[in-house]
Amino acid sequence: MRPAKKNLSKALSALSMAAAAVMATQAAHAATLTMYYGNEPATSGSPYKLNGIYVSSTTGFGTAVATQQTTGINTGSAMTISMPVGDYLSLAIDAVLTGVTNADGGRSLGGSSPGAEPTQPTNLGLAALGVRIPSSDTAAASLQPVEGALYQTFGGLPAYYATPLISNLNAASASAAGAPKGVTNRAGSNGTNVNSGNGNGIVPTWGNQTVGDVETGVGEVGTNIQIDGINSSAGASAPNTLGQFGGATAAYSNATEFFDSLQYHATSSGTVTLSPAADTSATNYWVFATAGTTGAQTGYNNVHFSGSDTAVAMQQLVIVIGSSGGSTGHAIVSLTAAAPVSYGSSVGSIAMQGSHAAYAPQAVTGLNNGSGYLSVSNWNPATDVELFGVDVQVGGQQASAGQLATLINAINGSDGKVAASSGVTASLTPPSPNPFGGIYNLFLTDAGGVPGGGSADALGLDLSSGNDSLLSGYTFAAVSVVPEPMSLGLLALGGVGLMTRRNRRKA
Repeated sequence: MRPAKKNLSKALSALSMAAAAVMATQAAHAATLTMYYGNEPATSGSPYKLNGIYVSSTTGFGTAVATQQTTGINTGSAMTISMPVGDYLSLAIDAVLTGVTNADGGRSLGGSSPGAEPTQPTNLGLAALGVRIPSSDTAAASLQPVEGALYQTFGGLPAYYATPLISNLNAASASAAGAPKGVTNRAGSNGTNVNSGNGNGIVPTWGNQTVGDVETGVGEVGTNIQIDGINSSAGASAPNTLGQFGGATAAYSNATEFFDSLQYHATSSGTVTLSPAADTSATNYWVFATAGTTGAQTGYNNVHFSGSDTAVAMQQLVIVIGSSGGSTGHAIVSLTAAAPVSYGSSVGSIAMQGSHAAYAPQAVTGLNNGSGYLSVSNWNPATDVELFGVDVQVGGQQASAGQLATLINAINGSDGKVAASSGVTASLTPPSPNPFGGIYNLFLTDAGGVPGGGSADALGLDLSSGNDSLLSGYTFAAVSVVPEPMSLGLLALGGVGLMTRRNRRKA
């Protein structure tokens, strides 16, 4: 069962301790939040900061390989993007709040006297914003958010930061990619209206930021913690902060970049719908509270979004993931009577001991190979169905559920990279009863007797990125050949006892 949704309500509650008078002020404003997909071209100075929708063949997203998609910003209808298997998608979102004017807009007490303040903004903006991006691909079988570091564990499931490459979360800079936006109603400390969006002007730096999270094998970004930014300390002395994400009209030119470079990896063919939306329970905005007087600053408070406020729905993104253009290598797995030398060199050999109903378990461990083959002999009878357990690792760590799903797609030939592995079926589910512990995470079964017959055969595996570019960093660390259920009572599970059973049947 998925864990209950969890947000930053405790942090946000500190932002919204407003009195009844402030709540009346909020009701009078009826704020409207509008979000847009970034629509700015990349610049040579910032290849990792793409305030737009981009497709690239690599995670680096350099300007030479990233292709900007036509957005048709916020037209209200779904936008369709086509991309090949193996490529990466990058998203950015900008936001603007309208409908909240400042009664002390333009007021200023300069100098160093008590209560001195710069010119106050005409329009007030956000104090907190949370964004979630649900995906129709809830198993992340076709479109997997790029995972960063492990964030936390929710309900026993590990949650990772949404991506290691969100390079601009609530903190635009003068060197950010993309053309500067137009002048907005945000006042700078020098009393002039400046642009605090992407490209120039006041930098919107908030005190509490997180890039959100995604569970392994879950396509939604913000599964437990939304992409979130909070500023709880703005006052009359920081009008550039009070006005961030605020504007007189809802237009992309008035919006401030909230985040960019949120990345997804297309792992297999399919159609996936992404539905970015503001988490209104994690969204607050600034309101005018008390008028300033000579020697006293204007007072401001922040309030939660409520029923009188509106969050405009964003366009859905329909991602159509197609074939990469045909098979480029041989099958990921093979089971043949002769040694499959095209898969590389031998990684070991096993001579089975015993016979049907009384085989002893065998394994080869300590491997670190992306390709090669394992020879197995002395099957008795030769037509026994064979079951193999494989310890699949990626980057030296046990493969995640999403990574194993990518491998299964490759074995089945559905990722458009290599031919399907004939004669062998793959599963993530161990045999039942399960006689072993934790290291084997992929299980291979032949289709009923070794092709060509004989008591000796060879299991070939090629997880190299040269064979299938989606499998970069994949290796097999151990392979076990295991006995049938009737032999389970004979197993002494220790040392190498973390081995899968082998399901047998007579010819």
